[in-house]
Amino acid sequence: MNPRRLVTYLAGLKAHNRKPWFDAHRAEYDALRAEFEEVVEEAILRIARFEPEVAAVSPRECIFRIYRDVRFSKDKTPYKTQFSAAIGPGGRKGGSAGYYFHVDAAGLLLVAGGIYMPDARQLARIRQAIADDPRGFRVVVSAPRFRRRFGGLYDEDRLQRPPRGFAADHPAVEWLKLKRFVAWSEKPVSRLRGKGLAAYVADECRALQPLVAWLRAALD
Repeated sequence: MNPRRLVTYLAGLKAHNRKPWFDAHRAEYDALRAEFEEVVEEAILRIARFEPEVAAVSPRECIFRIYRDVRFSKDKTPYKTQFSAAIGPGGRKGGSAGYYFHVDAAGLLLVAGGIYMPDARQLARIRQAIADDPRGFRVVVSAPRFRRRFGGLYDEDRLQRPPRGFAADHPAVEWLKLKRFVAWSEKPVSRLRGKGLAAYVADECRALQPLVAWLRAALD
């Protein structure tokens, strides 16, 4: 697909986030959505080369709807201003660690891996796995290639104190305080330098695969 055309459309949608504008540009949306589906299909095939578990998932199982759920939000704008997909066993409803990417109205491509919103059971299992093997987790998240590419784990949403049941002097206490276990990169789509969108996404996912694999093992 042509990412610039997608960004132009998303910028227009952000500026006119109302049903009349969306309806007037429905043909453009449908065409871009079909092209994005092809990108996701190619990304799945590429990711399946190093993670065969995703081979059976379909693009439609991975792509998020453009419509926002506004029932519990003060922001009542009806449409998302990014095209996004979650790739992993079960697609966007898989509920475990996996990969995610989106292109937004500012022209940024974000590629992420891990688990962004673990439930209470998942969070407890991940923390226990880290506590049991802090060295193994450190090998994954402190690897030079991983830190160079992603800067480490997202750490802005964390507990102030260690979670219940873990000592304040535990060697992995700062990781145990985390509520999310995810890393990502962002890059303007205009700077892909000829590499296809799906190829770039798959390359980033390959670099994120050790984190995803470690989290899935913790959750098994």
